[in-house]
Amino acid sequence: MSPVFLLAIGLCTLGVVALLFWALRGSFQPPALKDGLKVLENAPQHLFNMAQIRQGMDPEDLKYVASKGGARLAATLRRERRRVALMYLSAIRLDFEIRRIDTEAGNRLLPYGKFRHGRVWLSDDANRIPLRAEVEIFDLSHIHGAKRLIDAGLMSQRPHIQFVMGVQNALPADEHLLDILLEQTKRIIPGATWTAAGIGRHQSQVMQWALARGADAVRTGMEDNIRTSRDRLASGNDELVRIAVGLLERFSCRPATQAEARSSLGLQSA
Repeated sequence: MSPVFLLAIGLCTLGVVALLFWALRGSFQPPALKDGLKVLENAPQHLFNMAQIRQGMDPEDLKYVASKGGARLAATLRRERRRVALMYLSAIRLDFEIRRIDTEAGNRLLPYGKFRHGRVWLSDDANRIPLRAEVEIFDLSHIHGAKRLIDAGLMSQRPHIQFVMGVQNALPADEHLLDILLEQTKRIIPGATWTAAGIGRHQSQVMQWALARGADAVRTGMEDNIRTSRDRLASGNDELVRIAVGLLERFSCRPATQAEARSSLGLQSA
């Protein structure tokens, strides 16, 4: 055999051995590290708890992992925990499309000319513009439900609370009942801003009750009421807003500017 042929055989053999060693490299890990990687396979399922993530990113915790499973396990675990932690900081994007209902054509959905598409970003990232949660109260127990969310750290300690009154099978439009709801709210969620919404024919009356008690806001519009009187339909939201402004003036109030509204709700400037 020629020297060139033997050299070629030797190089091929060396290449096969190198490939075999590369494929089996995992089986040469130290026992502690190998067992640690098996545990890591299920780690993401446990890391979806924020409290665990905060602990997991603690340098002392990673030092402990390194001492038990090796530096490679600690580095891998740190990357995985960081990846999951960043998932919590990413925003939720909501894309939506607005249509109008054509009642004269079998209630078909047709494009809405003024505003067709929208996008909303929801995030608890401190670098984004914060949003205030609005809590609609249809029952006394909902106030305590909101308090549980606050205690769990899932909602700001300063939510905007709205008592919805005049809904069938929910809260009736009763002035004394508003006093009870307001007393409970101020007692257990003292940082909340509030208003009350009257549904249907109760809209203006509930608005006056709220203004008499120093509400932080009023609510009006055709989502809740379509009439200005029993026999007359509102021409649009603008007419209902004018009625609300007239009630504000009766109570020596005025509509807030954008800056004033943001300040009242504790929001940063746009």
